[in-house]
Amino acid sequence: EVVLSFHELGPHYEIIVEREGYSDKLTVRVELLKSTDSFTELEALNKKIRNKLKVVLGLDIKVQLESPNTLQRFEGKAKRIKDLRNKD
Repeated sequence: EVVLSFHELGPHYEIIVEREGYSDKLTVRVELLKSTDSFTELEALNKKIRNKLKVVLGLDIKVQLESPNTLQRFEGKAKRIKDLRNKD
């Protein structure tokens, strides 16, 4: 819902869960609708997305902006969560 609220982003995203020490870390990979070479625009958008995620979810989540048509497309139900934590 948060990702879809930004008109600069497409509907495709991926959530990556990783373990760092004793903490779980989340990264959201989101796809831009159009490419831009403006570092300033990308940084501002990244900050806006992170802030909104923190307000809505109460978590500090890393946001990774991807070029258009970068993220994998799925037939049927999308597999949007990639859990990379060790299953010890």
